[in-house]
Amino acid sequence: MLKLAEVLAPLLAEHAARDPELWLLDADLGDSYGLTNEVTRSFGPRFVQVGIAEQCMVSVAAGLAAMGKRPWVFSFAAFLCSRSHDQIRCGVSQMRLPVTLVGANAGIEGLKNGNTHLSLIDLGLIGSLTDIDIWSPHSEGDFDDSDHIRGERGPGGQWASWSRCASGESRFSSSM
Repeated sequence: MLKLAEVLAPLLAEHAARDPELWLLDADLGDSYGLTNEVTRSFGPRFVQVGIAEQCMVSVAAGLAAMGKRPWVFSFAAFLCSRSHDQIRCGVSQMRLPVTLVGANAGIEGLKNGNTHLSLIDLGLIGSLTDIDIWSPHSEGDFDDSDHIRGERGPGGQWASWSRCASGESRFSSSM
């Protein structure tokens, strides 16, 4: 089973080599979803480890986006959508800023870490906001030449969430 960052982070690093506006922010959970030191080093100072502070991370990302950068933020879906909902609403949605919010361990995937990690309401919370696209990739192939990764989308943010996926499968598996 592949973890989120094992699929997405190398693609982002490849694009970041050509796009100096691409930034990566993490809430101290990268080791849980496969973010490697090699990938974070490839971003250099454009990788920001904010610690377990999703609200701060979203606000920093909104500030970067307001300066013309393209930030991608990573955390567990349950924490990113719930704990930082007001920052997403005010700083990303209402301002129509191009921040990509990536929620790992969506749905019941987080149950292995306890009830606080369940993300059963993320789509409802994020879907209630204007100018945020919901992106739900189903396999590795959904990342290839994605407009989301290249930044060729309209104004506003985007929310991407998923569970771990098996390489080459057309849908995600709930097994660990």
